[in-house]
Amino acid sequence: MNMLQVEVFSEYFGVFFAVIGIIFLLVGGQGLRGTLSFRRRAKQTEGVVTDLRARSSGSRTGGDPNVVYYPVLEFTTQDDRQVKTEARSGRSPAPADEGERVTVQYDPADPTSAEIAGSSTGLFLYGLFIVLGAIFTVVGLVVQYALSLF
Repeated sequence: MNMLQVEVFSEYFGVFFAVIGIIFLLVGGQGLRGTLSFRRRAKQTEGVVTDLRARSSGSRTGGDPNVVYYPVLEFTTQDDRQVKTEARSGRSPAPADEGERVTVQYDPADPTSAEIAGSSTGLFLYGLFIVLGAIFTVVGLVVQYALSLF
């Protein structure tokens, strides 16, 4: 790196960190808002896991694929509609076994939007985005301020 590159890098390093942090905060906030909104309007009923759909999502250390299982839920809504749908989110390991009876949360306006009750995957993931976003934003602003003193 020549001197000009070092100068430009040090001048924008904090800004870059802060922008990444703000993006994480926005993604986490939107996701958390959507998850909490779904849970507020969701109705609960009993259902059964009729299938588990495995999907590869990247790879773990060592090259093995990380498999996430999405349960297929079958249930009857409070207004007696039969619904069979894939859950909104998946987990690894599988959240339930095929044939297992579970409590299902579903959106009464769109019963195909459903998940196994008690799943905290979305809350954890979006909470993590918010925490990381806050850390990146604060670090970026502190670094930018410290660099501006020189």
